[in-house]
Amino acid sequence: MIRSSVFRGFVVLPFVIGSGLGCVSPEPRDWDPAAHADRLRSSYPDLSSGRFAVIADFEQASHAELFRLGTPSRQGSLRVDPDRGWEPTGRSALKIVFGGADDVLVANNANVTQWYLKRDWREYDLLLMQMHAPSGGLDVEVGIVAESNGRQGVVEALLPLQPGWNLVRLDLGEVAEHLPLDDITEIRWSAPSATGLVEWMLDDVILANNTADLFGRSDGPNGELFVRRRGRRWSVGAAGRFELGFGGGQIVQWYDLAGDPNRLNNLVANTILGPSPVVMPADEFSESPGGTSDFVELGETVIARQQVSEVSPVRVVVATEWRFARRGASEAAEQQPFQQWTYTIYPSGSVYCHLRCTTADGDWRPDDIGLAVSRAERGDLEFFGHPPAQLQDEGRLRHVCFASIRRSDSVGASLLFAMHDARRAPRLDFFREAEAGRVTLVASGGRVHYDADEWSALLCVWPPETGTGLHPANRSFDYSFPNERITISTGRRITNDAGDVDADGFNEQRGCHVLAAEGRRVSVELNGREQPLYSPAFVIRGTAGMEGWVYLDSHALESTGRDANGDLLFQVPQTVTEGVRVDVYLGEDTGEAAPPTLDTSF
Repeated sequence: MIRSSVFRGFVVLPFVIGSGLGCVSPEPRDWDPAAHADRLRSSYPDLSSGRFAVIADFEQASHAELFRLGTPSRQGSLRVDPDRGWEPTGRSALKIVFGGADDVLVANNANVTQWYLKRDWREYDLLLMQMHAPSGGLDVEVGIVAESNGRQGVVEALLPLQPGWNLVRLDLGEVAEHLPLDDITEIRWSAPSATGLVEWMLDDVILANNTADLFGRSDGPNGELFVRRRGRRWSVGAAGRFELGFGGGQIVQWYDLAGDPNRLNNLVANTILGPSPVVMPADEFSESPGGTSDFVELGETVIARQQVSEVSPVRVVVATEWRFARRGASEAAEQQPFQQWTYTIYPSGSVYCHLRCTTADGDWRPDDIGLAVSRAERGDLEFFGHPPAQLQDEGRLRHVCFASIRRSDSVGASLLFAMHDARRAPRLDFFREAEAGRVTLVASGGRVHYDADEWSALLCVWPPETGTGLHPANRSFDYSFPNERITISTGRRITNDAGDVDADGFNEQRGCHVLAAEGRRVSVELNGREQPLYSPAFVIRGTAGMEGWVYLDSHALESTGRDANGDLLFQVPQTVTEGVRVDVYLGEDTGEAAPPTLDTSF
């Protein structure tokens, strides 16, 4: 995790230079900068674009000019070792010995004559570095310092290093949320838990621009799905409609591309979209759950993972995970407490969320866990909540649970949050946190299942009118009771699909109707006359490797895809307000395997 601090002045430690930089040999006469750049590109995938800048790789003597050691312990030392570099890219590395927790390695332009620290980092996405830790591992804190309006600020990241070489990738997009990247003045390294002499190595400190479209085009035709990488974050969205940015296993960016095509207004700045589990207070006088989740009992450190597990023109599925680790614990990763999310994102703006999380660990066993959805406070926001058992409502509307957050002037995108099982959330609360600049909706009050629990929910992030009028009720009803306006004349429902939590033929975790063909054909009638159907999606099981054609009222549907199993997948691209006939015809088995996933994990 990166944390930041901004302060009026900067106190320089009473630096005492240890043994200095030692003797540094000049580059050999046959030194070839172009060949070395090619070696760096081939060794680091993030450099494949060729858009990178070397801060220091210690293959040139001048790189050492940037570094000095502050050693209040008076036991630290610093020198370039010509034989202990990270082998794939060169021979030399910087050898550092800290004498205690207060010793600091600093890189800046204070004493340079030939080699300079680049100060404008705005065109780069990542700060890469190789760090070699001793046999027992090492926690190293890296700080990035910037100047702004006569003040200095720093962001810091505490990095638990494993024995041997560790590739560190710091996301500059996260740094930019706290510091201006156009005037970086210094990089610092320290070992805050060191109690004596600690020796470690530093190599290949590099700025990288790795921005690339991995699937589709972020500036493509309206409604086309895309996956875009930038730094350690990557974005999933529909061109011209919306974009969701994933970082650290969470949705940390949400852009309304229809109203904000230049991505200037992050609708979840200073927070995460969620839905995130929160421990509810025991009574109304306890602190609200808006600011903290109180899961620190599960571990001091969070290890985040995220991966695109399915991608097609029809939908993108993102799987993310948090694992809570305690310092000194020996338990394997699969035994650590967890929170796991699956986001299934359709171009229609519907995001189907499935969450699993630890709800009991040792003596920790909360009475009530809620789900929190947050967004930045932009303009005058309104909250509308519809908990279940509203007896004044008619029919099944009594049994749906949903809430929306929108601007009172109806400008910009609204956020709709609907629970699939209304019994999981009989209570809806809205928290406005002015100091944090965010608002939070929390659904809670249902039965908690121990030692792990799971929820299914729907987020609607587009179109903008999601939060207006009766639209939230219709969308929620469509999610909770999906089958009532769909008649199957040829084919059948699959009711045991993984992710179908109530065995009704609709997969709540993936947001699609699951069908099987009869005689290589499926025919379905959609009836939206009394209540709209919002771009229903379908997967036809048993069709992996088979050719397939989809027709809507006899018109061919061009945009189809395959799910992670290779089965035929499609979505009706519009809201159905009348009657629509869907026909699927299946051909011969082509023998094609399931589509590969994108390598976007970290």
